[in-house]
Amino acid sequence: MDMIVNIKSIYIEFDIFCILLLCVILYRMHKDLDQGTENICFRNVMISVLCGTVLDCLWKGFNGISMRYPRQVNKTIHSCVIIMLCIVAFLWLLYVEERLHDRWANKSAKIKCLLLLPLLASILMAVLSITTDTVLSLDQSNLIQYGKYYAFVVVFPAAYLLYASAKILRHRKTAKNRMEKGEDIAMLVSLFFPIAGVILSGFRSGIPAVWPCYAFPLFVIYVNEQGHQISTDKLTGLNNWSKFNSYLDEVLGQHKNCGNVYLFMCDIDSFKQINDTYGHYEGDQALKETANILKEVCKTHDVFLARYGGDEFAIIARFENRNEAEGLKSEIVKAFMARNENSDKIYDISLSIGISQYEDSKLAFINKADRAMYAEKRQNKATSLEQ
Repeated sequence: MDMIVNIKSIYIEFDIFCILLLCVILYRMHKDLDQGTENICFRNVMISVLCGTVLDCLWKGFNGISMRYPRQVNKTIHSCVIIMLCIVAFLWLLYVEERLHDRWANKSAKIKCLLLLPLLASILMAVLSITTDTVLSLDQSNLIQYGKYYAFVVVFPAAYLLYASAKILRHRKTAKNRMEKGEDIAMLVSLFFPIAGVILSGFRSGIPAVWPCYAFPLFVIYVNEQGHQISTDKLTGLNNWSKFNSYLDEVLGQHKNCGNVYLFMCDIDSFKQINDTYGHYEGDQALKETANILKEVCKTHDVFLARYGGDEFAIIARFENRNEAEGLKSEIVKAFMARNENSDKIYDISLSIGISQYEDSKLAFINKADRAMYAEKRQNKATSLEQ
């Protein structure tokens, strides 16, 4: 009996620790100014995990208390836990899809209905578990026992999580650069724990597996995102100067094939004029648009892209020869020409781009690209005046 009490205490302590951890993260997220759709999806997952963990803690508290009303409460709370298991998995899928830019709003009504079916089925099973013993039952000691259809309680949330994993794997196959592939691997690893927890819960209810297995990867994702924000430019979402510096040191410190490392220094032409004529808000929009165009072009290449500072952007890439580097530059120029032809903005955006190939030192590497960029900038300005 003492052993059962100890196990129950450990279970509840696990849940309480997860509750406190999630509350701290949610509080910090509430203070965060970034309220983008991806952050909202992540916060929804965290809130649902918090609710599920609280319910799980309550259920374990009532489980085994041999009184009339706790018996009813015990079964009702566990039925709510069943619903939360599936809701969390569904919201986790939505979060993954948002990360992969496969948004819920863009799906057809048929696809939405198919994706909602496991959730609706889970809610139905939870309701049945209150009135029948086919899903859950109570023994004489008021301990939850699994019914013959309890396996579906595990199947439905596991289906959402496995589907999310399949989407990540498919996305990883089409990812063209190392950064995207790394993010996909991190998401896959984070999904392993909830899948393992859900499956493990199907074998034994007394193991505190599900909610800690949901909470732990959320904590890891949050910490990683905080680290990512430190090295990210908030306006454009690109890597910042600090990350550029550390990445360049890492690449050049490998001392292998440094001769095929190329640096692109890019500067927006007449950016001051955009700011002075149309205001700083429009200047920020021009910076965001420039970053998005560069990201779109660079996603087909394995490159490192950063906002170097002000209206300057930097690209670090490996190419077999100078012609390949010039090819990327040509793609960037064409992308901005296409933007200027099709945009409804009253100003054009163009870049002056300087390229350098690494030879002997980091300083010379950067200075050479800078000089090439400013030389092209002077040439572009002279051409503009002639026209």
